[in-house]
Amino acid sequence: MRILFVCTGNTCRSPMAEAMARRIFKDKDIEILSAGIACPNGAPASENAALVMKERGLDISGHRSRPVDAGLAQWADVILTMGESHKTRLESVFSLHNDKILTLAEYAFGENRDISDPFFYGLDVYKRCAGEIYDAILKIAKRL
Repeated sequence: MRILFVCTGNTCRSPMAEAMARRIFKDKDIEILSAGIACPNGAPASENAALVMKERGLDISGHRSRPVDAGLAQWADVILTMGESHKTRLESVFSLHNDKILTLAEYAFGENRDISDPFFYGLDVYKRCAGEIYDAILKIAKRL
């Protein structure tokens, strides 16, 4: 299975999701990547995202952002977005893949809600966001 996590800039939520999912799914045959819908190629993870992941024993200091493209959309078996706006955008651009584009909360919990965006906020908001993502990935892991 191949999972692609998508957020806006691929510097906060999706790299945290990628790192946590890699740990959670380490014993499963699952490949994981992340990307953004509006990001430059090669930007590092945000400082607060890196700090929160470090507190969780994960190193994302080598992460570099990448935009979602047709190759990544084709590669993924499931594309998990951090919000409904990301899902809508991907569905409009990659309509051939609409059947595999879901929000993370939708895929994990069957709920229509966004994972809160910590960008421009402090470390506490990043910690809460990481907790939301972690809970969703754990729920998915129990099903797989």
